[in-house]
Amino acid sequence: MEAVAQLFKVPEIPGKARRFPASEDIVDEILEALLRKGFRRRVGEKRREGIRASIRANVQDGTPINLVIPFGGYKHFWNPSAPNPDWAEVIHLKRMVEYILPVLQLHGPGVRLEYVSEDVVIPRMNNYSVASLDTYASGFERVIGWYSRFLPKGLSLNFWRIGDVVDREALIELILDDLPRRRALFNNLPDDQKTASLRRSHRSVVPGGSDGRATLSYEHLFERIVESRLIEQAFSDIAFSPQFVGNYYESKNRICICFSYGMSADNDERQFLTINGSRGSMVDFWVGRGVSIYDGRKARLTILSRRQHEALAPPPHLLDTSEFGVPLTTCDKLELLATDGLMR
Repeated sequence: MEAVAQLFKVPEIPGKARRFPASEDIVDEILEALLRKGFRRRVGEKRREGIRASIRANVQDGTPINLVIPFGGYKHFWNPSAPNPDWAEVIHLKRMVEYILPVLQLHGPGVRLEYVSEDVVIPRMNNYSVASLDTYASGFERVIGWYSRFLPKGLSLNFWRIGDVVDREALIELILDDLPRRRALFNNLPDDQKTASLRRSHRSVVPGGSDGRATLSYEHLFERIVESRLIEQAFSDIAFSPQFVGNYYESKNRICICFSYGMSADNDERQFLTINGSRGSMVDFWVGRGVSIYDGRKARLTILSRRQHEALAPPPHLLDTSEFGVPLTTCDKLELLATDGLMR
């Protein structure tokens, strides 16, 4: 239980947060902290210079370093807690605190961590109901509000949904109008490229409709998977046009961070900074399940995908975690799994 207790200890900034004159030396130190090994998985040279420019702008203006995290804004249907958050969200927040601590030491104005839900497109893209997305958004906002009491001084959390600030109907209409063109392009791809393109969508689409229909037939489901991928691509282009969100993620004083998306071919052009969302894991917190893993010596907290979780048979032990009072529907239990069968 010590690993769980560590989630709720307010970390101390190593040394007093220093206030520096706006110099390139300080910009470089902050950049190195954000790109340090153990967290960074990928960043292109073009994006590296963009991050440097954003840091420089914040240092010169005396404003917090603004880190933006766009994410799906739903809880994947395979999780028992869905549509509510589970321990994965809490474990992720602790990981982000660890990541940001050195920056707080270097930059007196602090750090602002901004979560942006892209759930506006999820009902049409992945068959999730609007009600389930609203439930997740409320739950996630409740978790980050509650977890704010454990944040170090100088770090703030914020959360908002794209659908609350743009014309939803206009956005979806433009996306759907673009699908025939994208479908023609998809149809002309070689089979291996089609398969690679659909890999993430295969895992994302709810097999039954958001209206509660029975499980879709294979043919219907495959068509929905293809359409899901085309909607995802259209959203990435249209939502970030000047009519909607524009260049928000990459504007002068913001640094965009992503997780599993960053390791995909979709990130080849944008080259967003990619880090681990939890210790030793690239699984997105809204997709995966937060668990405790025991390796025969000690337990560690991480986030598992469905495939990873199923590989760790037998069924997990359940730790009683009710004493921590986490505002989750599953707050009173945390799965404990063994990596080597020691708990058989």
